[in-house]
Amino acid sequence: MALSKENAEGVRTTLFVLLVFFGAWELSEVYNSLDHRGWVTHYMDTPVSSGDWWVGEYRTCDLITNLNIGKGPKAKYLDCPKGADASTASADLGHDSYSLPGRILPVTYHGRIDRADTFIEWRCQRKASLVCSAID
Repeated sequence: MALSKENAEGVRTTLFVLLVFFGAWELSEVYNSLDHRGWVTHYMDTPVSSGDWWVGEYRTCDLITNLNIGKGPKAKYLDCPKGADASTASADLGHDSYSLPGRILPVTYHGRIDRADTFIEWRCQRKASLVCSAID
């Protein structure tokens, strides 16, 4: 028994909607997989502690996550100490509340920024903004 013209059109529309839905779901899964592997670039204005940092200079930085800032949401903070300062970096982060440094800079992150780790290590270069690549 053949489908009527109206029923065939309804089947085609239903198949098209399902194809679009599953295609969008698959693209979402591909994006999440690429992000998990660190292949997606992220842009975020981030509080930065860096001291004196020359344009073009590279530093190893820690993206410190899950900081309690008063009663607000968990915050991220980029700590980029220079040389001898590295041994004392982030020494007082054990407190329940921490105030972020006053300097907020645009940062380009090449790698995954949403992780369970509290400290994420990055290799950053100062340009007009900061450009950081995940070390791990």
